[in-house]
Amino acid sequence: MKIVLILAMLVGLVLGPAYWIYGKFYSGRTAQTLTLTASGAGKFSSGDFRISPDMAPAGVIMTATGSFAPNMPDDQPPKVGYVATLFKDGKQFNIARFPLKVSSTSDSNPSFKERLFFLEGPQDGAFRMELQAVTPETIKLDRVDIELRANLQEADGRIVSGAMVLLIFAGLGFLI
Repeated sequence: MKIVLILAMLVGLVLGPAYWIYGKFYSGRTAQTLTLTASGAGKFSSGDFRISPDMAPAGVIMTATGSFAPNMPDDQPPKVGYVATLFKDGKQFNIARFPLKVSSTSDSNPSFKERLFFLEGPQDGAFRMELQAVTPETIKLDRVDIELRANLQEADGRIVSGAMVLLIFAGLGFLI
């Protein structure tokens, strides 16, 4: 019985979190990578990049490294709110609001990975992205890169949900 429960947990882990992470960050192909330049306190901007219809669906994924003061209380890890604005042909096209937070103050040089935009339909044009801190910068970003991924495959929510149910039942099986 324990072998069946272990297999159920492994299948649940592969079909749930691993499949979701693959679909969100690693599916498709890398079309372009850009480093954002700092343009003020807590503000970064990219150069122009092109998205063509054959890249649909496309995604803009941010990878960042930062730092914060090492003397912060352990029960209050830093958190900063950001707004990413995507411009298409010079006009505001899309906005993403998201927090960057750490779970522990033990590593004062954290790394972050966020998928900011998912462009499902075919797009054609010159794009540019700006990133702006909207709360006090308790985490100072040192380097911000964006990766434009083409032909993303979004994870199927039914598969992820089913895998999570399988994980829960397998976990309950170990408790019984």
